Amino acid sequence: LVLLAALLALGVSPLKTITLSAPLIFLASAIAPSVLAIVGDRALMAMRGTAMGLYSVVLGVGITLGYLIGPASFLAGGLVGIVLAAMGVFAAATTLYVILKLAIRRLERPQNSQRP
Repeated sequence: LVLLAALLALGVSPLKTITLSAPLIFLASAIAPSVLAIVGDRALMAMRGTAMGLYSVVLGVGITLGYLIGPASFLAGGLVGIVLAAMGVFAAATTLYVILKLAIRRLERPQNSQRP
């Protein structure tokens, strides 16, 4: 995304930008099946179907949001707008992940029992 944004911001034609970024885009297409495999491997046997189903629902919600955000960001800023919107979504998801990770860590921390 950063490479796409930088090339488009520098005025490189969209065709050249895609050509230069193609190897990275091709590798990114392997993420979804890899994550699904990891989810299936790490889930407990009894919860494997639930975990994989939840992943598929989240993936579907992401695709739906992409259909909504993509055209709006294109109308607002062209191809650079789409790339910036994707970077914004990624930043928001990363922030949410860090907040949830800290909250889970705080809940899992053993409580200090008070001694009489």
